[in-house]
Amino acid sequence: ALAGGKASRLARVRAAGHTVPAGVVITTSALLEHAARAGAGDARAPGFADALRACPVDDDLLDALVAALDAPLAARWIVRSSGVGEDGARASFAGQLDSVADVTTRAALAEAIVTV
Repeated sequence: ALAGGKASRLARVRAAGHTVPAGVVITTSALLEHAARAGAGDARAPGFADALRACPVDDDLLDALVAALDAPLAARWIVRSSGVGEDGARASFAGQLDSVADVTTRAALAEAIVTV
């Protein structure tokens, strides 16, 4: 309920002792806080995504993400969207979610987050 399907599965694979690329997850709680700051309303409301994109990412969230990344941003991170119900038994989001590659600065990280 807190992370998308891919992130959840990768966490289980890592916990089982397998090698998984480093990464961090922005939880659904953080997304809801961002939506509230943006005045976006309900996720089904017209303009919801536009309101999210127009609102800058919270500095505290950026600080936490940068601190959690176990390598410098210059390592070229990929920011990927991942839906909680992604690729489950009832729905598939194949080809519908976005990724931003070559993220190397804090400003690019903030931009990539609102893009995806």
